[in-house]
Amino acid sequence: MTRRHRGRAVAFVATAALLATGAGVTALAAAPDRAAAIPDRTVAVPDQARAADRTRATDRTRAAAVERPAGKPSEARIRALFKQWAAALDTGDPERVADRYAADGVLIPTLSNEVRTDRAGIVDYFEHFLRKDPEATITKSVVDVLDARHAVDAGTYRFTLTDPKTGAVETVDARYTFVYKRVKGAWVIENHHSSAMPEKASGMRESGTPEKVSPAARTPLAPKN
Repeated sequence: MTRRHRGRAVAFVATAALLATGAGVTALAAAPDRAAAIPDRTVAVPDQARAADRTRATDRTRAAAVERPAGKPSEARIRALFKQWAAALDTGDPERVADRYAADGVLIPTLSNEVRTDRAGIVDYFEHFLRKDPEATITKSVVDVLDARHAVDAGTYRFTLTDPKTGAVETVDARYTFVYKRVKGAWVIENHHSSAMPEKASGMRESGTPEKVSPAARTPLAPKN
C-alpha cells in the first residue's frame, strides 16, 4: 500500500469516527426529550380517572334529582290533578281512568258497595260507570299538601249522569277524598273515597243545611219500661 493510499484510509477512518461521535451526541441530545415525554403519559391516567369519577357523580346527582322533588307542590298544582282525572273520564276509556291510580291504589266508589283494591277492580267499576257518560265538577275543595310527595284534596263534587237506555239525565252530589302520592315524578291517586250526599229523607238538604222539622212531625220516643 502506498503512502497515498494509507493517507486516504486514515482519513476515512477518522471521518467515520466523527460521524459516529456526532450520531451519539445527537442521540444523547434527543434522549432527554423522549424521557420527558414518558411522565406526560403517566400523568394523563389519573386525569382520565378523575374525569370518569366526575361523570359518574353527575349521573348519580341527576338520578337523585328525578326521585327527589325540589319542594312541596302548590295547592293549585294538586287541584289540577282532579282536572286530569275528569279528562280521563271524558275519554270513555276505563283503562285511561285506571292509569290515574297507583298500582296499589284503593277506590271506594260512589255507585258501588265494593271496595276496589287493584287495577282490575278499578277498571271493572269504570267500565260500568262510564256508560253513564259522567261529567264531574268540583263544588268545594280543601287541599292539604303534606310534603313533597303526598297531598290530600277533600271536598264535594257533582256528577251529571245520562241513562244509556232512556237518555234521562240525573245529578248526583257526592263527597270525595283524593289522596295523592308522587311516584317517579308523576302524581297518582293512592286512595279515592267517594260517597253520595245524605238523602233528603235523612233530614238534610242538598245544600248541607239541616231541614227544620216541626215538633208534630217528629216521631216520639218509645217510653222506657
